[in-house]
Amino acid sequence: MMKFLHPLKVAHRSERPLHGKDITKSEDKAFTNAKKIMRVIDSAEPWEEIKDLIVPDAPFTCQAHALSDVSTIHGWYDWMLNFKTNIAPDGTFTVRSIMWDEKTKVCMYSAVYHATHTGEGGAIRPTNKHADTDYFYQLTMNDDGKAGENRS
Repeated sequence: MMKFLHPLKVAHRSERPLHGKDITKSEDKAFTNAKKIMRVIDSAEPWEEIKDLIVPDAPFTCQAHALSDVSTIHGWYDWMLNFKTNIAPDGTFTVRSIMWDEKTKVCMYSAVYHATHTGEGGAIRPTNKHADTDYFYQLTMNDDGKAGENRS
């Protein structure tokens, strides 16, 4: 009988770790924090849940024109909170993949944001149009398990 220890790796009947690595060890704190940061921001949950997981004034960079004035992870949070609260209150997301490089402490996150423009808080009146938008984050964590930079 095979036992699944990790979504991408399977141990043999003897339940020995593959490739000599213990794939059952607990998850890196920085990876756990990175996933929480992205979930809280994309869900527009309270900033207080993640504020201690982010270096003050940690930079945020993005290619999207709508986010061109956003320069910190906190600013990105504020932008997403406004978007979800005032522009597309039905906004949800579906995670496609999350990857973690333990050596560089980089978390890569791919997802699809689903939203309908029904709120009055945007630059134009609500269009009631729905969009499913692919996006990608690269969050770099420091040795203390805090976010130090985000690229989108």
